[in-house]
Amino acid sequence: MSEPPGDPDALERLLELEQRESAVSRKRRQLHRRIEFVRGTGMFEPGTHELLETLQDEERELSDERRRLHLQIDRLRAEGSEP
Repeated sequence: MSEPPGDPDALERLLELEQRESAVSRKRRQLHRRIEFVRGTGMFEPGTHELLETLQDEERELSDERRRLHLQIDRLRAEGSEP
């Protein structure tokens, strides 16, 4: 794994991004559990398909945000490991 950046501002930014990534990942895991619950218990209830579509859209948005955060984190770490 790469070294954290030596620049205090970059280190602060890295910590902020890691905290955001952790929060997004937590929300995403909770959403995955909710999606699985809806799939397993309510597929024949009125409105379930619409709810499932909404939840899946949210999951895609969170996954996209998480991916962007990972790219930013990786970039900062790579910059910190350069001589």
